[in-house]
Amino acid sequence: MGNRSAAGAHIAGVVTLFILSTIAVRAEAADLVLRADPTIPKSIVQDAERVMAVTAKQLTKAFPDLADAASSSKARSCTLRLYRSPRAFRTAVSKRTRGRFDHSFAFADYSTSTGHVALQPYLSDAALAEVGLPVLTCYQIAHEATHVWLAARAREYLDAEDWVREGLATWIAGKVIIAGGWVTELNDDPFAATRLRRVQRLYLGRNRIYTPNDQTWYDALGSPDRYALAWCWTRFLIEHAKLNPTELWSHDLQTKIESSASASQFKDACLAQRFNWYETGRTLQWRDGVGYQCAFADSAATAWRVGHRWPAGKSLSGSITILPNSGDEARILFARAADGHLFVSLQAQRDVQLAWQRSAYEPATVIARSGDVRLQKGTPYEFQIWYRRGEVLVKLNGYQVLRTAIETKQPGDGWGLSAVAGSVIHWSNLELTGKGRD
Repeated sequence: MGNRSAAGAHIAGVVTLFILSTIAVRAEAADLVLRADPTIPKSIVQDAERVMAVTAKQLTKAFPDLADAASSSKARSCTLRLYRSPRAFRTAVSKRTRGRFDHSFAFADYSTSTGHVALQPYLSDAALAEVGLPVLTCYQIAHEATHVWLAARAREYLDAEDWVREGLATWIAGKVIIAGGWVTELNDDPFAATRLRRVQRLYLGRNRIYTPNDQTWYDALGSPDRYALAWCWTRFLIEHAKLNPTELWSHDLQTKIESSASASQFKDACLAQRFNWYETGRTLQWRDGVGYQCAFADSAATAWRVGHRWPAGKSLSGSITILPNSGDEARILFARAADGHLFVSLQAQRDVQLAWQRSAYEPATVIARSGDVRLQKGTPYEFQIWYRRGEVLVKLNGYQVLRTAIETKQPGDGWGLSAVAGSVIHWSNLELTGKGRD
C-alpha cells in the first residue's frame, strides 16, 4: 500500500511519542533503515533486520541501475518503522492517512520515504519467542520497504499504474520470503497459493483473457482480487515473458503486451499452477514439515490442504501445541462438503469435541465431546484421528479420548487446519496413513 500525498502533519512528529530506536541495515548501495518500537523483543527486531537486509539484496538484484552508487547517492534514505501493536500503528499513521489505513497494519508514505508496519498478527511475547517474526509481518516489511525504495529512486514508479506498484512490491516480497528461508518454496506458501486461487477463479467460465491492463475491469475488482492479479501478472511478465522489471512502468509496455501472446500464456500458466495449501486467513507458515498458525484476535485462521483427499478408513496423525496467547482452540477439519464440514476441536482446559459447522459465520453444532480431557497450553500432544462411514475416533498421546457415530454428516474429501481467533498453534509431523483403525 502506498500514499503519494504530501498533505497532513509530518509523521515523524507523531512517532517520536514511541521513542523508536534506530537500527541501520545496509546491503551494497541500497540503504534501508529499520526503526523498531523498543518494546519489541530483541530477537524479533533481529529477525526484522534480516528481512530488511534480504529485501535490500533482492532490490539490488532486480533493479541494479537504481541501486548503483550514483543513483543511490541522489535518493533519500528509506525508513521502515515497526510497531509492537495495531494501536501503536494506528496512532502513528491515522493523522497522516485520515483513517484510510485503519483496516490494515501496513502503509507506505512516499513523500517521506517511510514505511509503517505493525507486528501481525499481534502475539504475546511468549508466543513470539516460539514463532519468531510472523511470516505475514515479514511479507509486509518487504512489501512496504520495496514501495518506498522504488519511489525514492524512480519518478516513473510514482506515476505508474496501481497494479505496477502493488505487483512489484508483492513480487519482491515473495522473493524475499523464499531467499531468506522463511518458506522453503513457493508451493509451500499458503499466502501465495491463496492469491493464485483468486486469479484462477477470475478466469473460470470466461473466454476473454483479462489482465490488469484492462483498467475498467481491474478497478471494478475487490481489493484482494486486485492485489492477487497484480502479483500474478507482474510475476508472469518478469519471470516468464522476461521483461525487465523497470519496463513495467514504460509507456511502451502496453504495445509490447498486445503484440505478443503474453495474455493467453498468462491465463494458461495461472490455471496450470498448483500449490499445497490455501487459506481463508493469511496466517499459516509452513516450512520443512513444521507449521505455525497464528490467528488475528477477531477472526479464525483456516488453511485447507490441496490435492490430498482423506477418504474413509485413513487416519491423520501429528503433533499439536497450543501456545500461550489470547485464544486457546485448534481445529482439525475434515469431511468438507457444500453445506459445511466436520471438525475435531482441541481446546486448552476443555474437552475434545467433534462438531459440524455450516460456515465461519454460523455457530458450530457439537456432535460429541470427550468430557475428561484438559489440554495444557505450551504442552505438545500427539494426536490421531480416524474416520470411516458412520464413525469418528480420536486419540491423544496414544489414548482414546473420543469415539462416536456420525449419522447425518458423512465424511467428504479434503482436510484442513484452523486456529480460532487469537490462537497460536504449532503443528508438526502431519501424516495421512492408510492403516485401519486399531
